[in-house]
Amino acid sequence: AAAAAAAAAARSSRPPGTSVNMPTQPTLPRVQGPSSAAVDHGVPLFTLSQSAQDKLLTQQRLQDDLTSELLDMGQELKASTLAMQSAIRFRGKLLDDTEVHLEHSAANAQSVAAKAKQQYKQSSWNFCQTLMLLLIVALVFCAMVVWIKLTSMVGLKGR
Repeated sequence: AAAAAAAAAARSSRPPGTSVNMPTQPTLPRVQGPSSAAVDHGVPLFTLSQSAQDKLLTQQRLQDDLTSELLDMGQELKASTLAMQSAIRFRGKLLDDTEVHLEHSAANAQSVAAKAKQQYKQSSWNFCQTLMLLLIVALVFCAMVVWIKLTSMVGLKGR
């Protein structure tokens, strides 16, 4: 029961995204120098030659360099990912604002088009009224000319 409670506490303290049964990488003992041969109660289990120790130290330095380089690359990747995420959020906000303005502009354009259509209909009607008035004036003028000709033929003269 105590082990289950400890495991539950360990699960709750893990950062998100890590699994519970995550295997751990075995760590190798660091080679310190020529006196680093494995010893069991004062009896050496094996001894390494100087060249083997040098190769081991070289490999260990290379592994440390690779580890630090991977760590740096991971940090750079995280920083660039955060920067990209920020840029994407900014672009998303910009697109949302553009969409709102575009919808507003489209609604405004539709309103202006409806007003222009109404004005066109009104101006068309006004043009028709003007032509009818000119036709009436022309007919009245023709009627006057005919009246004058008729009256002059009949012999009526004005004073």
